[in-house]
Amino acid sequence: MSAQIHQLRSEASEVPSTASHIPPRPTKPTQEERTVIAAYVQGLKQRGFCKIDTEAAKETRLFNRFTGQVQSLSYLRNNFDEWLDATGNECEFFNERYFIRGLTHVVGQKFKPNAKDYAVDPATGYRYANTYRRYVPTTDSTDVDPIFLEFFERFIAVDRERHAFVQYLAHIFQRPDERPSWHPMLISEPGTGKGFLVQDILRPLLIHTSVVADYSRVMGQFSSVMSENLLVMLDDCKARSDATQTKLKSFLSEERAYIERKHAQGGMEDTYVRFILASNEDRPLHLDANERRWFVPARLVHRVDRHETQAFIATVAHWLKQPGSLCKVYNWFMSYPLDGFNHKDAPDSEGLSRIVAMSRNPYADFLEAYVADNAVFTYADLKDAFKADGLTPPGDRELGHLLREIGYEATQRRIDSNRLRLCHPAGMLLADIRKAYSTEF
Repeated sequence: MSAQIHQLRSEASEVPSTASHIPPRPTKPTQEERTVIAAYVQGLKQRGFCKIDTEAAKETRLFNRFTGQVQSLSYLRNNFDEWLDATGNECEFFNERYFIRGLTHVVGQKFKPNAKDYAVDPATGYRYANTYRRYVPTTDSTDVDPIFLEFFERFIAVDRERHAFVQYLAHIFQRPDERPSWHPMLISEPGTGKGFLVQDILRPLLIHTSVVADYSRVMGQFSSVMSENLLVMLDDCKARSDATQTKLKSFLSEERAYIERKHAQGGMEDTYVRFILASNEDRPLHLDANERRWFVPARLVHRVDRHETQAFIATVAHWLKQPGSLCKVYNWFMSYPLDGFNHKDAPDSEGLSRIVAMSRNPYADFLEAYVADNAVFTYADLKDAFKADGLTPPGDRELGHLLREIGYEATQRRIDSNRLRLCHPAGMLLADIRKAYSTEF
């Protein structure tokens, strides 16, 4: 028995160990492998990759400044294998840390048109990836097809208004880092080409564009619309409250906005977004008499009818798909003259005056006349005055809005031992309120 065991052990010792024939994993790349890895890493850079450390993550990850997306480092293993198969290169060595040493290190992202790919904060030394991208044409030609020019002639019929609108668009191309304080409002019949303009012409060229159908997409928490776009189309959005319209005014004109990103601390950021409000309604917003944030061309209408317009748009779309057409359109916008254009002063437009006039209502007219004769008055007296004039008093919410529009507020005050709800100029001192009220009554 012992002899048999000895024989088996002897035979086993003669069988070579499989483990002993597995070559050890290389700890350093060869010179040839270094060349291969350098070429791969250079390709990563050209594709927009860098490495990122953020307060929300406990480890270094990959970040693509072209897409704004984050990837774990494990992505490298599979992608490197695919790259080796595609290029025919060979490389046994792999180490994530070694591979990312050549990538730029950042702690976050910023959107900075016409700036460098990466920006360093001089105070902290933190480096940020710039997510802005510019279209690169493959030709210098500006020779657009006449049907492209006809599209704008149909789109906005009045020459002066069309020129101002095209200048506005050209300004986005030529000076994306200058944010206007005014924006176009396009009132139209359905199917005139507003969506086609943004989606098929501007989106491929400006890259950073969005279409939203609700103001909450712009002003909501964690919204990136303000911070990551050059152009946003407000597609028939409805402002159903005074608070929404008030907040919108700030978003339209301010060059900086408070931006909150998920898993990161919020802060003020520069914004470069332009808005185009597109609507089929005659009055999509309630505008004050001193409104200067909108340029409103004459109502967009069909030259013949909707079917003829759609057929024409189809011919423009066909031309845009031809090789080099979008490049020519890009160059055309880049060369369009901006003489006389002021990104901080909207051109006068009859359309704006018309919407302002439509925004007025009998209540507003009556209230202005009533205030001219009564500096301070009670809320109850005001409602009685509406009734005496043959008007059904507006609800408390609407009346509060009307008072704010003329610079008034309604507050509880004690007058001669009586507590009254008085309407008076906002911020008026109590002594002045009592004096004015006693004079009136």
